[in-house]
Amino acid sequence: MKLKFGNPWLIFSPFLAIFILLVLRLHSDKMEGDESRYIMYAQNLLQGFYSPKNVVFLWNGPGYPLFLVPFLYFKLPLLTIPLANALMQYMSIVFLFKSIKAYTNTKVALIASFAWGLYYLGYQEIPSILTEPFTSFLMSSLLLTITYFYTKGNKNYLYASGVIIGLIVLTKFIFGYILLFMIIFWAAVFLFYRIQNIAKPKIKSLLIALGIAFALVTPYLAYTYNLTGRVFYWGNSGGMNLYWMSTPYENEFGDWFPETLFNGQEVGGPTLYKNHLSDFTYFLTLKGVESDDAYKKKGIENIKKYPLKYLRNWFTNQGRLWFNFPQTGFSHTERGLLRFVPNAILLTFFMLSLYLWGLNFRKCPLEVNFLALFILAYLALSSLISALPRQLTISVPILLFWISYIQFRSTKVKISFEN
Repeated sequence: MKLKFGNPWLIFSPFLAIFILLVLRLHSDKMEGDESRYIMYAQNLLQGFYSPKNVVFLWNGPGYPLFLVPFLYFKLPLLTIPLANALMQYMSIVFLFKSIKAYTNTKVALIASFAWGLYYLGYQEIPSILTEPFTSFLMSSLLLTITYFYTKGNKNYLYASGVIIGLIVLTKFIFGYILLFMIIFWAAVFLFYRIQNIAKPKIKSLLIALGIAFALVTPYLAYTYNLTGRVFYWGNSGGMNLYWMSTPYENEFGDWFPETLFNGQEVGGPTLYKNHLSDFTYFLTLKGVESDDAYKKKGIENIKKYPLKYLRNWFTNQGRLWFNFPQTGFSHTERGLLRFVPNAILLTFFMLSLYLWGLNFRKCPLEVNFLALFILAYLALSSLISALPRQLTISVPILLFWISYIQFRSTKVKISFEN
């Protein structure tokens, strides 16, 4: 008996109400953390440039600032931005449902979509002017366009998926390296791997989407080349992440700290301040590309000199990505259990699905493997530099799609006791 299900936009509408109430309750027009930087970049775009004048400051991509431009151009209240976040988070639930239903059934799609809707760790950034709700929406949109192209055959979905991948790259720099990897990998599969002729057109379609994405990000790469003289240069925030990830000191776990630590704010404790003061005395004399290069150089030196400590930092990085633990210089409270519960469940299904996928990836549809490789490459690369829990959050829609497909297609085993 098939499960009857109505309009998903209506069924999931209570989540929209929850998200809106969350915004109205928690939003503040006072800029905190990264918010002011995104607003600054959007204001720069309205004036015809991106990086602040007289300095190369490319801390994040222009994807999210471009999204903010209409709000600033029409001088809308700042509250409208997190309200847009609420709408996008709601839409991501519906898109996830539609994508999963195209490959499984209504019951599986319902369970996974409600799991995403109830994933309260993703609520944290909704009331703020931050990239995570926007990126989660793009991830779910990519799911919808890729799956609908391969199940419905409409090429407009393919072209849209290319645009969406480009926007993801422009929003999160790390996906620029994922994009290059995906182009090389799938081109190699198309050219050299012996596959059935029926798969060739499907791979060609993927390469078209990736080509559209690369074409979309090329103007930004041309802009950074004009500023820095560097080819394929995305930004100057990665060096600091690598430096902190490579820390060789005991009782430091590779988590990231701001430069303000060395401007009188002893965040993380006096020991952390003392360990890194000499490095930052030099780093703070540099700006832009030179600063980024110095961080990278020191980080690579640390990794070469203390490879086992970097490996330990990589292991603790996994804990921060999934459970926000451990953190250098911070004590942990019972609130950490709130993060542990949903992510422990997600991690369990992730590991099980990874094993099953490894056994059966040849039997999976090409598009499912494409999406799995896209998000697994992102998680793998994220683990090499200082990770934050919200880096996991944006991957959850694709993870849920992949897990749902793998679990649905896996053999069901019944365990019963004999008399």
